Amino acid sequence: MLGGELAAVRCDLEDFAAEMFEPFARADQRRWGGVYLRGLLLDGGRKSVE
Repeated sequence: MLGGELAAVRCDLEDFAAEMFEPFARADQRRWGGVYLRGLLLDGGRKSVE
C-alpha cells in the first residue's frame, strides 16, 4: 500500500486500531499499536523484527 492509498483509508484504519487496541492499559501502547499497524500496511522493507 502506498502512502496516498493509506491516506485514503486513514480514518477507517484509525477507527479499527482504536477498537483493536482499546484493551491496552496504557495510552502509549494504544498509540504505538496504531503506528505498528500502519507500518505493516505500507510498502517498504522487512516487516519482521529479525
